[in-house]
Amino acid sequence: MNLKRKKENIIFVISAGAKYGLGHLMRCSVLAREAQRKGASITFMLRGDEAAIRILHDQVHDIDIYAWGQPDVSADVVVFDTRETIDQEVIKFKNAGAKIVLVDRLLPEANVDLFVLPVISASVPKSIENRVLAGADYVVLAESFLKEKSQAIGVNQGSYLLVSMGGSDPLNITEKVLEACSRLRESLPKQMIKVVLGPTNKSAEQLNKRAKDLKIDCILAPDQETYRDLLLQSALVVLGFGISVYETSYLGIPSLYITHYREDLIQAKKLATLGLGRLVGYGVELSVNDIKESCLAALNDPAFMKGGFEVKIDGLGSKRIVDNLLGLISSAV
Repeated sequence: MNLKRKKENIIFVISAGAKYGLGHLMRCSVLAREAQRKGASITFMLRGDEAAIRILHDQVHDIDIYAWGQPDVSADVVVFDTRETIDQEVIKFKNAGAKIVLVDRLLPEANVDLFVLPVISASVPKSIENRVLAGADYVVLAESFLKEKSQAIGVNQGSYLLVSMGGSDPLNITEKVLEACSRLRESLPKQMIKVVLGPTNKSAEQLNKRAKDLKIDCILAPDQETYRDLLLQSALVVLGFGISVYETSYLGIPSLYITHYREDLIQAKKLATLGLGRLVGYGVELSVNDIKESCLAALNDPAFMKGGFEVKIDGLGSKRIVDNLLGLISSAV
């Protein structure tokens, strides 16, 4: 893409693709669509692969996408949603006069105008509490989920166990979960099982073959509406820890979650204590038998399988966040 000097209201700086997953992309896509509806112009800066670029263009129309580090793009507000090191990028945009927003992380503090912690279990340091949007009011959910909450099926009517380890599953935890599901059938031979493989999963071909060998239905790269419907019709969902934990909780569906990163264990444990599903553990350290036993315990627990959790997520998180982003623009004028 030919560079041109331009100024956009909001730039989203994200990482996404087979190496990074798709959670940051999907969350910022929801925010970008909401901002566009309110008249903002949007640009994305992406560290990722060609598949992530295609998905982003499908999710948000009328945007330019640049690689990280392009010097000739400026904005009123720059939103960072990534696990990557961002210190130099933050300084570059700050020196150009932009307001800096960090999503789901707290560092670096000094140059940040607003922190957004879209998690129920957020812990906020006192030193920055006047610059933080945190908690259930700021959980971001895709529009398709908001439309369908009233249609959620009582989980006792759900027909299958659904496995969904995220858009890319870079550690290939899905393979371990499939083997666990195979062993689960030794105790529950009639248990129906489906697995979702995300659009940037590099092991999709081999996993699809293995699923067929195990007589597990495999769904490749479903769109958001199809994925939502799969959730609504499931009895239990085994998830990669991330946004999907909130999606299943919002719909009232019981879930077990496995983290891809050790550092996510603290947050995952907090969510479990609040009743948002159950934590199985850190995927790299779990054995096939650990996962099987967690699934078996959940399926044999009527109270847990009843679902319908009372979670204080109203679905307006994206609107609240975008209103604050636009407020930063107004304050800069």
